[in-house]
Amino acid sequence: AEMVIIAGADYGTGSSRDWAAKGTKLLGVKAVMAKSFERIHRSNLAGMGVVPLSFRTGQGAAELGLTGHERFTINLPVDLIP
Repeated sequence: AEMVIIAGADYGTGSSRDWAAKGTKLLGVKAVMAKSFERIHRSNLAGMGVVPLSFRTGQGAAELGLTGHERFTINLPVDLIP
């Protein structure tokens, strides 16, 4: 099954830049939904084909009542290039 990570603020901060995005991709993660991203990590995720998605300001998993058991459908343009 495809996987989506639900994260808090500053996702990717302090991680090993090179392997953080590679490891995420190798685990089968298709998207990361976070309050915010460390700038370079966001770019690395996109480069690996993992879609970085940001919650709207003031929103996050807790505010939306997300538990991690949800199923998401993410529709992307067919011509989207990482």
